[in-house]
Amino acid sequence: MLFGKDLAQDFKHIEYWFNTPKPLHLADFEEKVILLDFFAYSCINCRRELPHVIALYKKYKPYGLVVIGVHAPEFEFEKIPDNMKDIVHQEKIPYPVAMDNDLSTWYLYGGEYWPRQVVIDHKKRILLNVTGEGHSHKIEQTIREALQKKGIILDEVPFETFQEYTTSFRQTPEIYTGFFRNKDIGSTFDEHQKKYIDPTEEHKEGILYPNGAWKQNYEYFWHELHTKEYEHLTIVFHAQEANIVAMPYTPGETAKVYVEINRCSIPQKLAGKDIRYEDGQSYVLLDKPELYQLFKSGSRKTYELRLVTNSPECCIFSFTFG
Repeated sequence: MLFGKDLAQDFKHIEYWFNTPKPLHLADFEEKVILLDFFAYSCINCRRELPHVIALYKKYKPYGLVVIGVHAPEFEFEKIPDNMKDIVHQEKIPYPVAMDNDLSTWYLYGGEYWPRQVVIDHKKRILLNVTGEGHSHKIEQTIREALQKKGIILDEVPFETFQEYTTSFRQTPEIYTGFFRNKDIGSTFDEHQKKYIDPTEEHKEGILYPNGAWKQNYEYFWHELHTKEYEHLTIVFHAQEANIVAMPYTPGETAKVYVEINRCSIPQKLAGKDIRYEDGQSYVLLDKPELYQLFKSGSRKTYELRLVTNSPECCIFSFTFG
């Protein structure tokens, strides 16, 4: 449950709210069933769950359900209110969202993994506290039971049909790039040339192989110089989908990054939603701190992903797979 406590805890250290004219407290919702959705907007698992949460809100709000999003940031750029405002608008989130920038509320409810969903009944008792994807049916079932215990009739209201995401198959885990979470770099750094040298054509799964003027910072890999030569960052993964969390180094600027799968441009039928084309070459334009979908195939295999750029604006935080 909640570190041995059955009663829900109020929001703690929330500085910014969206979709509400004033700060909220659980005590504001007497006799209400509440769903708390803890998420980080750059997290692919959270983004896949958002449509489910929004659907539950729209469906059960008329019957007394309250939904509150609690944004628990994973990266520093997620703590910026304007970035969060853009996501609330982009994802059409209709319920209140709190920015839990120091993670105080997230830790009250267990923290550690994204997403986390908590169902609270009308007596402020925690009925369900789950992490990760694949719990949408259980969450809805718990919400329905809590509403029915209040006397709400739901006989004519069918269950939602959610396509649950499962990770029971082999899949490369999320790979962070900054030295805070990743010290396993496959390339050699040449001190004289001040650049990385990718020494091999044999790349191991889940290992970063930068080549050129890249710099490893606390949270991200940065292509720090404008270079005449195009330089690359390579990773081998096993999955059917590839995404990056990335941004331009300078707010308001853009970084053009060519994207290759197995040393070729991505075929249009396998392109992620953020891929563009120029003269037959696939690329992504990094114009804000965001999760970018690069590749989506129906075939779960081992692939080599290569990001190629000469831009000094390219910052890569992590690679996530599906």
